[in-house]
This record gives sequence, C-alpha cells and structure tokens, in this order.
Amino acid sequence: MKKILLQSLLILVFCISLNAQNIYVDNIKGHDSNNGSKQAPFKTIKRGIKELHPGKILFLTPNLKPYSEAVKIKNIKGTSSKPIIIDGCMSVLSGAQSLNHNSWQPLKDSIYKKKIKKRFKSKRYFIIIDKKPQRMGIHYKLRRLPFKKLEELKAGEWTFNKKKNNLYVKLPVNKKLSDISEPKDNPHSGVMISGNSSHIIIRNMIVENFINDGYNIHGTCKNILFQNIVARNCGDDGISAHGTCDIKVKNFISVGNPSAICHVDKAIAKHENILITNTAGVNLLLLNSKNSFTNLIIKSSGDLDFINGEIILKNALFEHPGKEKPLLKFKTRNVSFQNVFAKSYCIKNKPSSLILFSEQNVKKFNNRFVSRTLNAVSFLSKQSK
Repeated sequence: MKKILLQSLLILVFCISLNAQNIYVDNIKGHDSNNGSKQAPFKTIKRGIKELHPGKILFLTPNLKPYSEAVKIKNIKGTSSKPIIIDGCMSVLSGAQSLNHNSWQPLKDSIYKKKIKKRFKSKRYFIIIDKKPQRMGIHYKLRRLPFKKLEELKAGEWTFNKKKNNLYVKLPVNKKLSDISEPKDNPHSGVMISGNSSHIIIRNMIVENFINDGYNIHGTCKNILFQNIVARNCGDDGISAHGTCDIKVKNFISVGNPSAICHVDKAIAKHENILITNTAGVNLLLLNSKNSFTNLIIKSSGDLDFINGEIILKNALFEHPGKEKPLLKFKTRNVSFQNVFAKSYCIKNKPSSLILFSEQNVKKFNNRFVSRTLNAVSFLSKQSK
C-alpha cells in the first residue's frame, strides 16, 4: 500500500512538473491576472511571453476570435536541448481593425474621409472587404499605380491625398463602415523576433492583415525555426529575415502578400516545403547572403529575383496563371539549381552553367516532389483559405 501511494505521489509530482513547463493563453476565457495554467490561462500573448524560459512551451487556444496582437520576442534565449516554443495550435493572429466611426468623417456618395498621421505607410496600406484585401494596385516592392482622384473612386475603393494628408474610402453597396477593416499601425508584423534571441520555435500559426510582414526577424537571432506557418494578406513580406539572423522555415504557405519571401543583409535562411500563391507583387526577393530551398512550389504571378549571395534550390515548380510572362531574374552568379522547372517565364541574365527545365526539356523534370510537398502542407492549406 505504501509503495502504491509512493508511486502515485511520484506520478503526481511528475505531472505537476511537466505542466509547469507549459504556459497557456486564451483570448476569450483568459485573464492576465491568472497563473497561466491550462485551467487558468492568460488572456494576452504579451503576458504569456513574460513567463518564457528555456524548455517552456506557450500554447495559444485556437478560438473563432483571432488574436488581435503580435508575438514579440526580444533578447530571449532558449538552448539547443531546451528551446523556447510558441505553439499557435493553428490560431489566427490578425493585424486588422474595423474602420472606426470616430476617425472617419462622412462625405457625399458613401465616401468617408480620415486625417492620417505624417508617417502613414501609403505603399503598404490596404482595406479588407469580405476577407479580401483591396490594394488599389499599390505594392511596396513594385512601381505603384498613381492614387486615384476622389471623383474617380468606385464602390469598394480607396485613395490617398498626400498634400492634404487625407485617406478616402468609398463604401460598397449595402456595407457599413464597420464592415470594412484596415491594418493597424501597431503592431507592424504578426511575429517579431529581434535582438540577440536564439533557439526559438514558432509553430502551428496563421498571421494575417498586418501592415508590414507576417513574420519579421531582425538583429542577430540564431537557431530560429518556423514550422507549419501561414502568412496571408499582409502589407509587405510573408516572411523576412534581416541583419545576421539565421533561420529555418519548414512547411510554410504564403497567400496574397506583396512579396512572399524577402531576406536582406547577411541573413541566412533554409526553407523546406514552401507553397506560394496569389502574390500581389514579387514572389521571391533574395537580397541576403545565403538561401537554400528544398521543395518549393510557386503558383502565382509575379517575378522571382535572385539578387545576392549563394542560392541553392532543389526541387521547384514555378508556374503562373496570367498571360504575361513574369521575370525570372539573376544578378547573383552563385546559384545551384537541381530539378527546377520554370513554366512560361521570361528568364533574364541566367548563368550559363545553370540547368533549368523549360517546356522544351520538361520530360526529364521529376515532379514527384510536388505531391509530397502539397501533402506536407495540406492541413495548412485548409486553414489558409
């Protein structure tokens, strides 16, 4: 009997110890004065992050209501044996807010006006109607169309007058101001990792409608893993690494962003199982020191810019739905492609030694990786719609 009681006590202590490694956040039932347990979760991600230490896992409760905040990590370190993990459990983080009646002044013909701040990011701004972004042909990475005149606005469109510093929106038929959303100025990205952070895992997460990037990494962050993630309809990049960061991205879907992947500076990035669709501007803009891709599928209009550093690409399919051929541009010469098919692209400055399949030699292209890649991100595809 004593032995049984001792075993039960040890099991209880083990379970309590195991549970102590976990932190829980629930944006509906939680409260920041709670202790962060599964039974008494915190309300905000910000509060949960304060409890992070090596070996701890922060879980977000997936609710129908999106989390209206970002994951912000600065100067937080795990270890190789005890990484810090934030598991979104396929929760949605949204940077959108409904148009506020207090900020917008009604004019005639269902047009509303808002005086905006001087630092307004007009190239990244958009409105969201029925979950779809309206960018008015304005993309941060591309030469943008001129803003429309006020009298030219059609229902569901917006424009910006730089001289007057005014933003204008014309409501669609049968829509109220509160039916339309816009990205908030702050936070600027869905997941922000900066400073001297290391051994961080971000997994099972969807971010959408942020004014800047879906996932933004700055500083000297090392050993950062993104796994099973989606970025959709943001104002700039789906994911972007800067500085001397070293990241790995596994199972990633980019939907409807002005650029899907854009890395800069001396950042190093490894990618595996990547699906890019409906990009509004440039699919890939690689300006950093080193990139590797294994299993990359791009089904989207837009250019592919291989600019700087070393680029290794194994198994890729590039195809687009439009009639106009997008550009596949090479400025860096340090490129290695294996089993890559670019369908109906205009190729510019291709290195002479680079083997790239086209319609003429597509018979040798091995597309078995396509089904495997789509299967790897299949559950993400359902969530990303």
